[in-house]
Amino acid sequence: MKRFIALVNPRANETVLDVGGCPGFWAGAGLEINRIDALNTYPQPDALDQTPPVKAMIGDGCNLPFPNGAYDIAFSNSVIEHVGDLAAQRRFADEIRRVGQRLWVQTPAFAFPIEPHCLMPFVHWIPWWKLRRLVLVVSPVKILRKGDKADFYEGMRTTRILTKAEFQSLFPDCKILTERFMGLPKCYIAYRLN
Repeated sequence: MKRFIALVNPRANETVLDVGGCPGFWAGAGLEINRIDALNTYPQPDALDQTPPVKAMIGDGCNLPFPNGAYDIAFSNSVIEHVGDLAAQRRFADEIRRVGQRLWVQTPAFAFPIEPHCLMPFVHWIPWWKLRRLVLVVSPVKILRKGDKADFYEGMRTTRILTKAEFQSLFPDCKILTERFMGLPKCYIAYRLN
């Protein structure tokens, strides 16, 4: 968040669209923004009593219902890897680039050896069908998390982590930052300032 604020410099009179986000993410972010809209595929409560206030919306990040340049800033944090195959990821990237004048999109790095959704090493480098039983049984996330095995399976099956080259190709008009952990690429951030 500090890097986002420093580079994108959101101002009080500007509008932010958080594609795939939730209102609680913005609580205590230290922003003086008048309007943040959080669009997700499932209902969430508004958080108009927090700072900054956030209005929840339902929609599809691959088909945004807004005109070109409708928001001063389009933002997305670890969502593009969940929208489907590369074609769906391209639609998501095209849509967020279309509606945001400035842009900030973050995603986990394929090059990082730990898959961030199940917290297991190397599983995103091997075809999912070969590993599904192992991940469902020994994933720390599955073991610690309460919930439906089918829901966890579907979430893992439909997650597609991008390589840096793929991510760059989806955001040709953006600069790409690589965030590192212990020298290894942990995530990629595409940002556009104009």
